[in-house]
Amino acid sequence: MFIANFLKKITGLKPLKRKQNGNGAKKLKPRGNKQISALRMVSLLLIFILLTMFSATLTFVYQSVISTIGQIQSIVIYQSASVIDLIDFQRLNKVEKEWHNKLNIQLAPLVRDPFAVTELVEIAR
Repeated sequence: MFIANFLKKITGLKPLKRKQNGNGAKKLKPRGNKQISALRMVSLLLIFILLTMFSATLTFVYQSVISTIGQIQSIVIYQSASVIDLIDFQRLNKVEKEWHNKLNIQLAPLVRDPFAVTELVEIAR
C-alpha cells in the first residue's frame, strides 16, 4: 500500500475510475502505461545503485590487495638489499676518548650583565 501511494505521488496518477456498463456492472477504465513506466524507472534506478555499490566494493578490494602486495614487495626488496656494516672499534674508542675530554673541560661561568664592558678580540687570519 505504501509503494502504491509513493508511486501515485511520483507519477501524479489518480485512482482508477470505474465505468458502468449498460447492464450495471462496473468496468475498470485502462490508464495506459504510466505505472509501468514509473516502475521501470524505479527499477532502473535501483539497478544502477546496486551496480555502483558493487563496482565500488570491487574497486576497494582491488586497491587494498594491490597496495598490500606492493608493501610486501618493498619489504622483501629492502630485506634482500640490507647490508650489515662492521664497527671500526679503533675509531669508536678514539671518538669516545675525545668526547670525554670535551665534557671534562671547565667552561667559564656565563655572566649576563648588560652594563659590563666587553673586550674586543681580534681573530688572526
